[in-house]
Amino acid sequence: RIYSNAGYALAADALEQATGMDYRTYITESVLIPLGMQQTTFGVGVDDDANVLSVKEPGLLGHDQQLFNGTRFRDLGLPQSGAFGTASDYLQLLQMTLRHGRLSSDRHLLAPETAALLSTNQAGSLPGGVGDFMEWERCDWGAGFELRADKSPHWTGTALSTTAFTHFGASGTLAFADPVTGTAAVILANR
Repeated sequence: RIYSNAGYALAADALEQATGMDYRTYITESVLIPLGMQQTTFGVGVDDDANVLSVKEPGLLGHDQQLFNGTRFRDLGLPQSGAFGTASDYLQLLQMTLRHGRLSSDRHLLAPETAALLSTNQAGSLPGGVGDFMEWERCDWGAGFELRADKSPHWTGTALSTTAFTHFGASGTLAFADPVTGTAAVILANR
């Protein structure tokens, strides 16, 4: 099992085929608005948006082309990397997942069974990891979130329970939620 953004691109394509809607429109109407994620936007044209920070040390895709945060990359509008939002917006998504798909009201955004797919192992007992960063004999991964499980070493150290789910980004970002403690946090960085 190797971390790959291709899965998100395939999911967006399947979503568009099933709904007949552009994935940005569908996600905005079906996820962002119900969760109150008003500060989240898609990458195309965000260079003029004062709410979107630039990454100071993004790495390079090619000669003089920023890896993830440059104008060219943003304008591609890729499903796996094309959304920009605030920590408090992202926290809404984590909290909804901790509440088994429920919004802050008693209404469900996701069926509990669907929400469970996000934070339960979908990879079986496959070995794998995240490129050259970390590899494990068993690489548990949910439908979107990395699962803490028994991985050692792990970027969260031993602070989280084995049921925690996380995501990290190339610019030093980290998000996690721990069902045992009911806590969640989002850290956004630009280096």
